[in-house]
Amino acid sequence: MLEELTGLITQYVSGSDGDPKMYEVVIVPQSDEQTEAVRSLLPGVASKSAPGGTVFSAGRFFSQRYAEAVCDKYIALGLFTAAVDP
Repeated sequence: MLEELTGLITQYVSGSDGDPKMYEVVIVPQSDEQTEAVRSLLPGVASKSAPGGTVFSAGRFFSQRYAEAVCDKYIALGLFTAAVDP
């Protein structure tokens, strides 16, 4: 959590200049039923094409460990989820 907060504070203090290293949490539905489940979990988030199929972004995070903790939340629901370095 501290790493994530440090990244947020650093971005705020330095402004939006630069491109900080971030990790994106993506959910890759394995069926139509899972796609509908993801749409209900992440209302308003559009799907996008990525290597490996159609994915939904659950957010971008400064810390890999925090991104993996977010992944665990969705994995516990039975969804294929990964933290990627976009």
